[in-house]
Amino acid sequence: SMPQQPATIIQQLPPQAPLITQIPPPQPLTAPRSGSIKEDMVEMMLMQNAQMHQIVMQNMMLKALPPMAFS
Repeated sequence: SMPQQPATIIQQLPPQAPLITQIPPPQPLTAPRSGSIKEDMVEMMLMQNAQMHQIVMQNMMLKALPPMAFS
């Protein structure tokens, strides 16, 4: 006799929201928002500052570890 196949249950899923939403058109480069370039530069400089701080702290931590910690 043949072994019975397990029952297949087909369930209708509720409709999902579309994965791709409408992207607003890019602003023309000839007329940037007022002060946006300055804000972007400040944000980039703050990010670079945080990255440099992380690198310096990591180097200090590695120098403070005892030599046996790497083996």
